[in-house]
Amino acid sequence: MQLLKVPLTDEIVLGVVGELQFEVFQYRLQSEYGAAVNLQRLPYQLARWVGNASPETLARLRSFVVKDEDGQTVVLFENEYTLNYVKNNNPSVKLYTLEELPVV
Repeated sequence: MQLLKVPLTDEIVLGVVGELQFEVFQYRLQSEYGAAVNLQRLPYQLARWVGNASPETLARLRSFVVKDEDGQTVVLFENEYTLNYVKNNNPSVKLYTLEELPVV
């Protein structure tokens, strides 16, 4: 589970591997803390962490850009096609899965 933040807002995006994790998250908040949760599903299926890219380059990607808990830039993609489109049209932008992310 990843907590992602939309820059310049207080909106939080919860990233999970499967639908069940959303249900567990919602259930635990309700049962353990009495907190009602209103989850809105977003159309994104893939997340890639970005290497060095300027704000202008990120804007060119025309994708949903968020920050992870460490402040690293993450780009969300609707599907494999949009990810490949961005990669093919922006070869200088380095995109990593979480597992591939270089340790700094």
